[in-house]
Amino acid sequence: MPVDRRDRDLIRAWREFATSVRVQTGASLVSWAEYLATGRGRTDERTLVAPVVFPAFAERLLSWQLGRTLAAEISGVEGRPDFTPADAVTHPFVFDTKSTSDWTTLGGHDDQVHRYLTKGHPRIRQVVVTNLVGIRVFELENGTLRDTLRVNLAGLLGGTLEQAAALPDAARFVLFVDRFRFRHLSRPEKLARVREAHAWNPPFEATSPEWVLERLDSVVQALSKDVAALVDSGALTDVSIVPGYQRPAVLRELRDLEERLGGCGFRSNPISRFG
Repeated sequence: MPVDRRDRDLIRAWREFATSVRVQTGASLVSWAEYLATGRGRTDERTLVAPVVFPAFAERLLSWQLGRTLAAEISGVEGRPDFTPADAVTHPFVFDTKSTSDWTTLGGHDDQVHRYLTKGHPRIRQVVVTNLVGIRVFELENGTLRDTLRVNLAGLLGGTLEQAAALPDAARFVLFVDRFRFRHLSRPEKLARVREAHAWNPPFEATSPEWVLERLDSVVQALSKDVAALVDSGALTDVSIVPGYQRPAVLRELRDLEERLGGCGFRSNPISRFG
């Protein structure tokens, strides 16, 4: 049976990732594929999987941007997931990393995953547990925890590309990428999703202060560019659009913006037209 081209391309991307990402083991720097081939039973979630390998995997194969579209969390007593999408409406799931000591079984985490899905419900509908050796996806079905998708990533590194792409795990990996990659929605699509969204759940969705500040800063920069473009285009020079009783307030706001966004280049000085 011929192998689907997309399946082959994704398996090739995974194999290239595993051979190009380098990790430290003892005094040696080896590829992730070599690291997996040299042994099992390592407690490496906090030293390799979470800080190095998963972020690279998320960026290169799932199109996430760590610190922008995906937040890396520091788990606490409340059991916060390791990686949370910024757009919770579009991506109703979280990622949780484990050490390679779990190998492909990724067992023994049912209580933790169940807590995410119950305490985080209805915002968190799926939990992806991975150590970049295997992947398991969990959901609640009628209150019962079930894994709905399993992928043996290590098994896709052996044999030829054609042989690996023909394995059942290859099709499951393609399905995983389709479901959990970053999705960019248009503004109308986002608004539609927000209208359907459930209430925010702070204990499971609050992100690190640094990440929140970085996102706020990016919003401020975008607003600054928009204000500069509007001012330069002369959009604010038509005072007829501003009712007379509102002009003093508008003037104060514009002057404050001019001071705060001083580098934006108010060439025509439209603010003076309100004075």
